[in-house]
Amino acid sequence: LRIQQDMTNLKAAVDNLPYQKDAEARQLSADIAALKREKDTKVGEACKNTFGQMNSYAESIAKEYDGYIAAKQAELAGLDAKYIQLQQQYAAQGQALQAEVDAAEAKKQEAMWLLNQKYGIVE
Repeated sequence: LRIQQDMTNLKAAVDNLPYQKDAEARQLSADIAALKREKDTKVGEACKNTFGQMNSYAESIAKEYDGYIAAKQAELAGLDAKYIQLQQQYAAQGQALQAEVDAAEAKKQEAMWLLNQKYGIVE
């Protein structure tokens, strides 16, 4: 019963992967867009003191935000690999669960064979 529940949970997790990936991609895209808007606002504010011209403070802010944006973009670019790895992990878990089922079935068959040998019980 535990194995059956684990297999049901695993199937649900596998079935949910495309939706989970899509949601994560949308969130990362939204984060990137928000960071770009925030960068523009902060750099604009930093340029007020120099009449709209870039200055070292504005440049440092821009570089800081560029780093944040690049990290989010890298995370977005790595989603395919992340979800392929999750699929492989789930496949391995499924194989392990199937091995448990097979072992339990073999044990049952052996017990039935022994009972049949000892008591002449026919399945």
